[in-house]
Amino acid sequence: MSIRSSLHAFRALLPALRPEYRGMLVSYLTGTASALVLAALGVLTAWGIGHTVVERTVPGATWWVAVTVLVLVRAVLTWQEMNVSHAVAYRVLARLRMALFDSYARSVPGRRREHSGRAAAVAMDDIEKLEFFYAHTLAQIATSLTVFISSFATAFIFLPSAAWIMLAGAVLIAATALVARHRIQQLGDAEQRLRADLSTQIVDALGSLREVLSYELESKVVADTLNTTERATDVTRHQGKLTQFVTGLREALITTTIIGVVLVGAYATGALGGAATGNLQLALLPSMVALTLAGVSAVSDAATTLTQLHPLTASAGRVVVCHEHGTGVS
Repeated sequence: MSIRSSLHAFRALLPALRPEYRGMLVSYLTGTASALVLAALGVLTAWGIGHTVVERTVPGATWWVAVTVLVLVRAVLTWQEMNVSHAVAYRVLARLRMALFDSYARSVPGRRREHSGRAAAVAMDDIEKLEFFYAHTLAQIATSLTVFISSFATAFIFLPSAAWIMLAGAVLIAATALVARHRIQQLGDAEQRLRADLSTQIVDALGSLREVLSYELESKVVADTLNTTERATDVTRHQGKLTQFVTGLREALITTTIIGVVLVGAYATGALGGAATGNLQLALLPSMVALTLAGVSAVSDAATTLTQLHPLTASAGRVVVCHEHGTGVS
């Protein structure tokens, strides 16, 4: 399934979710606030360590108060984020299924030629996977971009050269979402087809249980179900190996970016033996590293999320097929 077709399927479901737009926005704002507070806490903690080592003095009372307040705010925001995101997720799931069932109901007088097992797979499995996209993925990606932009802007104020290294690393990390994309998408499509087939087999077996028992087809039904399960598991295993490879590449790029910022910062502060070439103090170098880590980690999280979306294209395809034939979400 092409990216354009997938986006068409995702857009086709948006009208049914219009009442949840506000909740999705609140979820993004809460998650972003929580992520920014965590980044600020990391930077402030790194500054405290750098100040203690370089200046040989413990940070003052203002630092301790700020850290304590950030910890408390982070705890509250984490709880609120989980509360809001889960509430939005359940409401999105309910609205998607209600829209699907309403569409099924309207199609009954005209025709009901769709396979019952396939319809059950779309209603239960595919809709649940698409709920993850609307309720969590969009907010996560937006939050990651906001955190990176904030980190880059702050780094640029203190040490522009470090900010440009952060940007270069972020671009490379984001590009990892394209590594083996077609293969991962093919495996995702195959996994979703096999799991849909498994749902179909189970629904068919339960719907015709009397015939299965009468003709002693239990062993065949069990064998077919196990065979489909094993094939789906094998595809999932291959997909997991590719995903782990991409994750390892992403982590290597994060480490390389951090090393680059450390070298540039050390050169700018004169820690490598030469004269200082910038306004960055040596005690601030750990803070710059923490800031870079927060920024590139946010991009890494977004790239990971985008990679995990590949299997959803198959689910989106089945939903849009139902929509186009008058038996899906409208």
